Amino acid sequence: MTKSHRHLAALLTAAALVTSLAGCRRPESFQGTLVLWEPPRWPVAGDTSRWTRNRAAAFERAHPGIKVEFQSYPEADLEGALDKAWQAGQGPDVALAPFRPDWARDGRLQVLDALLPADVQKDLIPGTLDAARLNGKLYGLPAGAEPSLLVLNLDAFAARGVTPPTAGRWTQDEFEKTLKALSGKVGDRDVYSLGYYVLPGFYEFWPLWTAAGPLLDPATGGLQPDREPIRQAIARLGSWTREPGLLWPGTARRGPEDLWQAFVGPEASVAMAPWGSWALPLLRQGKFQSHVAVAHFPSVGGRSATTGVVRTYLLRAQTDNLKAKAALDLALFLTDPTAQKEQARNTGILPVRRSAGNPFPEDAALSQALELVPELVPLPADKARREAMDQLQQRVQYVVLGALTPEQAVGGGQPHATP
Repeated sequence: MTKSHRHLAALLTAAALVTSLAGCRRPESFQGTLVLWEPPRWPVAGDTSRWTRNRAAAFERAHPGIKVEFQSYPEADLEGALDKAWQAGQGPDVALAPFRPDWARDGRLQVLDALLPADVQKDLIPGTLDAARLNGKLYGLPAGAEPSLLVLNLDAFAARGVTPPTAGRWTQDEFEKTLKALSGKVGDRDVYSLGYYVLPGFYEFWPLWTAAGPLLDPATGGLQPDREPIRQAIARLGSWTREPGLLWPGTARRGPEDLWQAFVGPEASVAMAPWGSWALPLLRQGKFQSHVAVAHFPSVGGRSATTGVVRTYLLRAQTDNLKAKAALDLALFLTDPTAQKEQARNTGILPVRRSAGNPFPEDAALSQALELVPELVPLPADKARREAMDQLQQRVQYVVLGALTPEQAVGGGQPHATP
């Protein structure tokens, strides 16, 4: 063997050794188990977990070497179970749950900015990513939107001879003119223009008076320093109370069940009410069947907005980058356009990805509801800001019931009567 041959043999031996060592390296993808927690979904053959299990099995087939261990938790128990498990450094790798800022601050959640593909970010409807952002970092993948909608009972509109707004849009002045035109008698039945309820944790009516801008200061969680827009917004709600027939008598006194009974069906006594998008599928069913349309909330200064919830997948913080990527791949699989469409058709939870298109081409009301998703301002996830919202909401209730003036409501006055 010549020197050159020996040199070549040495090179080939070294190459073979490198190849052998490379074969012993860790695969460039995660191999192992991902734990998934979710609340129940819609029933498939009576099983509220079957859809998730089917999707998890499809993910496993597409990702050999990964097993998905799925556990269903009642919605009311999920957050507490997550808090306990993640605090102990255990629990799921992926969970469909509300974003909590304290989980992000404590380092329990995976930061997604560097992991989320650019094409997915472009596909997501603007604003939905804000539901799980903290200090400029993204901690959750949007899975569906539940905006507040202004739902119109078209039978009540027709009975009162009132035309719904063109393309579902109106200014504040146009909305108030419609309010005045809708109220009155239909035979022996009173028809009230608008109904809503004011309860802690329920914010469907907020877009009726927040279109002028955010009422809470992002820095402090309290009221904005400039109280005049807030006073004007509350005064507008209070003025409707003083005009007979505009507001359903149960407004700010009774809850969603009573308002629902007053709103549904052709004999409705309430012509308009704010509901979450979950209500639209129900309004197609049995005794609730109603002829409805969806409108945008009235615009102020050319801006129309709504509030609501963006459902999110949260990922447990990982030290293994391959596992973190695999966990995100699972969440992306559970929120792909096909999954978004199936969820929307079965629940009324609306798609947050443009590529999902319109899952309801045959349903005008749900198609209109899709237009409100880009206008959605996610409800604040921070507990202190939610508490501030509830405190302000209670003062709005006192104004509607005549126990406070708008000036007292924003100035900290005490109600002169208990509602």
